[in-house]
Amino acid sequence: MPNFSEIDHTMKEAIEEGVFPGAVLLAAKGEEVLNHQAYGLASLVPVKGPMIPKTVFDLASLTKPLATALAAMLQIACGRLRLDETIEELGGSFVFPGKEKITLRHLLAHTAGFPAWQPYYLELDGSYADRKWEIRQKVLREPLQHRPGSQTLYSDLGFIFLDWILEEVSGRDLHTWTREHIYQPLGLGELGFRPLKAAGPEKLDHYAATEDCPWRKKIVCGEVHDENTYAVGGVSGQAGLFGT
Repeated sequence: MPNFSEIDHTMKEAIEEGVFPGAVLLAAKGEEVLNHQAYGLASLVPVKGPMIPKTVFDLASLTKPLATALAAMLQIACGRLRLDETIEELGGSFVFPGKEKITLRHLLAHTAGFPAWQPYYLELDGSYADRKWEIRQKVLREPLQHRPGSQTLYSDLGFIFLDWILEEVSGRDLHTWTREHIYQPLGLGELGFRPLKAAGPEKLDHYAATEDCPWRKKIVCGEVHDENTYAVGGVSGQAGLFGT
């Protein structure tokens, strides 16, 4: 069994120095878990809550590789999409002047030309469904910052667009599709989205707090931190995934 004393010391030292308030460390080799330990606090206010090995975290932008990109590659693997298929070839609602030559490869690699982020949530109204439609229209009309394929710019907007494509192709939202085709088959019951309309009242003592959100005027815990994703109901291609 490896000696984890040095790592244990580093984790405790980081908490003492204020690098982070708490963390969960897991080390595994193959299917064997070698070390699984919680450190520090999962929340600081209004009350201090301890971190536990099963604490659930907002995985933030890990949504992109662990949900959206996986879903896209599975659709490509089964022949429903092609990696170098253009928006023009896909047709339908996605076609917009200047966006025709964007490919799925561009969207996945952050080379489509979209800006990194926009505060669309400040301009949205109506139901979650109305807001989702509106935010997608805003992304569709968003001017590109460079020609598709010419530069790399990490972009939430590109993954909002990719999520839209995946939903049209599969006929299911990302939450439902990834749960049925990825997480449940792999036995990953603690990995998934947390839609706001389905969350309901529950104890949040096993969730790690994320931030003090001035827009929502509260400590965010158990709901997606990203404001654009929150505004459309908690599920989007760039954020919304939770897991241990």
